[in-house]
Amino acid sequence: MKKILLITLLFITAKTNAQTLKPIDSFLGIKFGSSYATVSAAVKAKGGILDAPASTPTLMVFNNVSLGSRKSDYFFVRLIDDKAYTAYFIFKPELEPQLLDYYNSLITDVSEFYGKSVPVKNFKQPYEEGDGFEVQAIKTGNAEYVNFWTYEKNRIYATTKNDGTIALMYTDGNLSEIAEAKKKEKEKAEF
Repeated sequence: MKKILLITLLFITAKTNAQTLKPIDSFLGIKFGSSYATVSAAVKAKGGILDAPASTPTLMVFNNVSLGSRKSDYFFVRLIDDKAYTAYFIFKPELEPQLLDYYNSLITDVSEFYGKSVPVKNFKQPYEEGDGFEVQAIKTGNAEYVNFWTYEKNRIYATTKNDGTIALMYTDGNLSEIAEAKKKEKEKAEF
């Protein structure tokens, strides 16, 4: 009897915890698979400005886009067959030494909605975590911080870049696979 009660409690706890995490099915409240027109209208409603000369039918470039209280330096949306499948936010801290603080704060904010991320830190010699030169290591291409969240085939991916920026990417796994297959097909045709 105690075993059944324990299993039931564990199941209820796991189910309750799973329901508190938001599925990765959108970015900025815009569902994956949304059309160019839908994405454009939704981002504009949030104050974003479409950079029409820089945009194409498969890549939308926006200025003046914020994620929560964070204003992005750049925001891009990739589409395949008029369906949005990836959104990129590029953030740049005001001061270079704030890079890791900004990154860690972003990870904390995203984790509040999607749960704990999987962190990965890669360092090349002579750098190592905790040596006080982490930002220098990142800027010289000798260190990278990565965190990712997954939900079914969809993923959120955050990373530090050697230009002193932080990238946050939301991706629909199914549409991304279609885009990758079409890209490979096109590359093969070029050979």
